[in-house]
Amino acid sequence: MNNHGSEQLAMDNKYGGEQLASGKLNTTNAVTLLMGAMIGSAIFSLSGVTYASAGPAHILTWIVAAAIMLVYGLIIAELASIYPVVGGLFVYPRELFGKTENTKNFWGWFSAWAFLNPAIFGAAFSAIYVSTYLGSVVPAVSEHTIAWALIACALCGVLCILKISVTGKINMLLVIFVGVVLVAYSLKGFTAFDASNFTPFFAQGTEGTTGWLSSMPNALLAYGAVAALVSMTSEIKNPNKTIPRAMVISVTTTAALYVLSVIATVGMMNASNIQGTHLIYYPMVAALSVAFGSSPVISALVALAAVVALITTMLVLIMAGARTIMAAANAGLLPAFIGKVNSKTKTPVNAIIIVTGLIAILSCFPSLAKDIVGTGAFCKLVTIVMMVAALLIARKKVAYKPGQYRMPGGSVLPILVTALITIFISLQSFRYIIMAGVWFAIGLIIYGVSVATKKSRQDS
Repeated sequence: MNNHGSEQLAMDNKYGGEQLASGKLNTTNAVTLLMGAMIGSAIFSLSGVTYASAGPAHILTWIVAAAIMLVYGLIIAELASIYPVVGGLFVYPRELFGKTENTKNFWGWFSAWAFLNPAIFGAAFSAIYVSTYLGSVVPAVSEHTIAWALIACALCGVLCILKISVTGKINMLLVIFVGVVLVAYSLKGFTAFDASNFTPFFAQGTEGTTGWLSSMPNALLAYGAVAALVSMTSEIKNPNKTIPRAMVISVTTTAALYVLSVIATVGMMNASNIQGTHLIYYPMVAALSVAFGSSPVISALVALAAVVALITTMLVLIMAGARTIMAAANAGLLPAFIGKVNSKTKTPVNAIIIVTGLIAILSCFPSLAKDIVGTGAFCKLVTIVMMVAALLIARKKVAYKPGQYRMPGGSVLPILVTALITIFISLQSFRYIIMAGVWFAIGLIIYGVSVATKKSRQDS
């Protein structure tokens, strides 16, 4: 084994990757995992939020957000090529930002904690809205939001414990079903297309002519699950090629489905039909109702597809969140049992149970759904800025090795993304910034306890 291979193996061992099922996910698996994460609460719920805020101009929101997140996906794909190990967003800042063990651990944990917010909160949001969509078909379900959210959490937790190759195949079938239904929804919508719904294009939303910009964090959050894949790098076959290829295919395909669907929604329904109502969280069902009155078959299919999409989002976010805290545990920041991997399934069962439990707890507070989205969007912006910084530092500190992926555009695209993200951060509600601050304060407390415990063990 050459020195490069030995170094890579040693680093993977450090974060626990050698315990996982290496090389089990091919390009198709990687693409459908990412699409499963991105096509979920986003198109079926968040697209209603952006439509209400921006009006028809939210079509631009989803297109621009896709372009930004594709660049972000390629940024972390390059980082994954440099550090092809489990726990990506924890590992990159830890290896690049710090000089001492303490500073390395601090930046690794800060980045992981920022990523865990949209992962855990996003999965909780998805769990909450399982009953919303099921309830549109079976009204009695709507009366038991928390119970169905907990059922969804339990189901996803169990599926994530299975071998990743099995979970990947299940996810692929679910994503194909959702994609087919979204195309069918769009084709149905175009038969009732009303061009007058597109005027005024920029001023129809509640946020006025700049609504398409202020809605950007929500769309970025929707595509933000693109980062989930690098948490599983150890389990991906030929990550130098598979990860960037999967980023491009999944983001562009997801964006195409998003844009097709939101255009169909605007064509069927004016933004005023959902503004100020709970319908902003299930715009597609609302649009079908406005355009066709009673359309039970297609409405039921959309509702079922929404539930499936919410489940796939939860699956991938649980998988990514669990592998992130697993890496942190193997680095000594969290109790060692969290980093253990089941010898039969090759999955981090303890970490999966913890992440699923946290999601289940949050899903018991459906009234916080809007705050969950806003806080997650802010934390996602912080994560993006950190990954851009990590890439720029990596290009100076780490020598390029033959075969490693390098994203096109040099440093221009990462810097441009940072500038745009800074603007979007400035547009965030102060309420969400405060809530994100509380989240980071909790993370710092956990980090402080971890450091103190570790020091106490060393002293004794």
